[in-house]
Amino acid sequence: MRRPGRVILLCFMMSIADISSSKTESSNEITITGILIDQTLTPQGRRFFKSFSTSWRLLEPRDEFNLAIKEYPDPAKSSRIKITWNRKLLFSTLLGPARNQLKQKAEQAANVVNNQLQYIRIIEATQYDPDMDKDEI
Repeated sequence: MRRPGRVILLCFMMSIADISSSKTESSNEITITGILIDQTLTPQGRRFFKSFSTSWRLLEPRDEFNLAIKEYPDPAKSSRIKITWNRKLLFSTLLGPARNQLKQKAEQAANVVNNQLQYIRIIEATQYDPDMDKDEI
C-alpha cells in the first residue's frame, strides 16, 4: 500500500563507480554513472531488483550506465517490470506469482540489458553525424 506523499525511494544498490567532470566552454558538467534506480512497489518487485542488481554487478562494463527498474503492479497477481536507459525501453517482463523463476528472470534481464546497451554503443559509434546531437541519432 502506498502512503500519501511518499517520495520514490532511489535505492543505490551499486556504488557510484565513476564521477567525472568534463569541462565545456560554457560551464562545468558533472556526470555520475553506474546507478540503478529502484522504482519497484511490491516485495516481489524488490526481490527482482535485488537479484537483477547482483547479476548486473558481475557484468562488464556495468559502470557506464544509469538504469531505472520500474514495476507496474497488475491486479491479476502479477507485475510488469520495465528496465530503461535514457528513456529507452531495454527489457520488459511479467513476474508471475511463482518465486522460483524470479532469479532466472533477473539474470536473463541483466544479460539482455547488457547486450542491448553494447549494441546501442556500437550503433552510435558507427553512425556519427556531425549535424546531429547524440540523442538525435
